[in-house]
Amino acid sequence: MRPIHSSPLVIALAIGCSTPAELDELEAWDEPDGPAADAAIEPTVAAAAGPSPSTYCNVLSDCDDGNPCTIATQCIEHHCLYADVSGPCDDGSACTLDDTCIAGQCVGSEEVVLLSGTQLPATEGWQPYGDDAATTNGSIVTVSTPIASPQYRYATYGLGLSAADLTTHDLQWTLRVDSADFNPYDASAAVLPHFTGWYGWSSPTRAQMIAFEEDRIGWGDASAQYLVDTTLPHVYRLGVNGAGEGELFVDNNLALVRPGIVIGPMVGFGDQTNDWGVDGQFEISDMRLVPNAWCKVGGPPAK
Repeated sequence: MRPIHSSPLVIALAIGCSTPAELDELEAWDEPDGPAADAAIEPTVAAAAGPSPSTYCNVLSDCDDGNPCTIATQCIEHHCLYADVSGPCDDGSACTLDDTCIAGQCVGSEEVVLLSGTQLPATEGWQPYGDDAATTNGSIVTVSTPIASPQYRYATYGLGLSAADLTTHDLQWTLRVDSADFNPYDASAAVLPHFTGWYGWSSPTRAQMIAFEEDRIGWGDASAQYLVDTTLPHVYRLGVNGAGEGELFVDNNLALVRPGIVIGPMVGFGDQTNDWGVDGQFEISDMRLVPNAWCKVGGPPAK
C-alpha cells in the first residue's frame, strides 16, 4: 500500500506562516511519483513459500518427488501429474526384505515365506535336483526316498539365499521326521544352509549341513549333535551371530553352534545322500526368513 502524503499547499494553509523556503524544504520530503519510490520506502516482505518442486513445475524435469514408486508423466499449468510404477525398490529399512512398489509406495516385508507347504517346492521357485520325490497334502511337503529297487535315490531342492539375508534375518522352518538315516557327510533328511545343487559337492555343503535322525540332529561332519525326538514336529531356526557363528535353535532353545558357518548361494533341503540304503522320509513346511534379534530391538548389527 502506498503511503499517503499532503501537498505543500495544504501544509502551508495548515501552519499559516510558512515561507517559500520552508515550503521548498517541506516539498523535499514529499515522495516523487513512480514505482522506484514505492520500492525505496515500503518494508521488505519475505516471499511466501511456493509449492514444493515435487508438485509445482515449469517443465516435466521439475517433477522429481524422490519416490521410486512413481514417475512424472505431465507438467500441466505448473502442476505435476504422476503414475504409479511396479518393481523392486528400497524402503530404507535393513530389516525388511523383498521391498516392492505397491500403489505408489515402497513396501517391504519383515518376514518372507520361502516354502509354504501348500504347494510343491518347484511351484514356489525351488530347483529340484536328483529324484523329484516331494509331494504335498496342501499344508505340508513330504520328501520320501525309500528303496524301491536295488539302487539309491536322493532328492534335494535349492532356493537362492545370500549371506546378507542372514545378517538381519534368521532362517526358520518346521520339520518332522518319519524315518531317517545318517552317516558322516550323508543324510536322508537334511537342511543345507550352504548349497550349490545336487547332493553337495563342496566341503562346506556337506560338513555343515543339519542332518536329522529319529532321535537327534547334528552337523554333517558329526562334530556336534543334539538329542531331540525329531519324530515330533519342531520349529528350527538358524541364525548367524556377531562372531560369524551359526546358531541353531530348536523351539527357541539353543541346540548347536557352528564357528565360521558359510551361507548361500542357496539354501537346500531333502535327501542329500547318494549312498545306497541311506533313505528316509520327512515332512517340512513354513520355511521363512524372520527378523533376527538385532532387528527386533531396533536395528541390524554393525557390519
